[in-house]
Amino acid sequence: MMHVMLHFHMAFALSLIALVAGTWLFVWSKQTGGCCAWLGAIIGFLVMIIALIMTICALVCGFNAWQHGYGKMMLPSQQTTSISHKGVSDVGSPGTPSATYNR
Repeated sequence: MMHVMLHFHMAFALSLIALVAGTWLFVWSKQTGGCCAWLGAIIGFLVMIIALIMTICALVCGFNAWQHGYGKMMLPSQQTTSISHKGVSDVGSPGTPSATYNR
């Protein structure tokens, strides 16, 4: 469940990086004003528009996941492990209940 929030944070960070890169390309092409500066301005503008759409989608999906409780930390008693302890014996190990003797 925590993977949903991790994916939200990654998508949000990448959309902000794309937004900054598109803005930088747009401003740089407007300042240089060379023969093909219009191409850089168009590409930068398109990247900015797509990044804004990505940012809005990431925020909406993240808010929906948060509303459904995917962002809550699970208690250790609620977590399940996929590691199998076959063949491992804790009998007699220090700190385990079986290692303490009632005298």
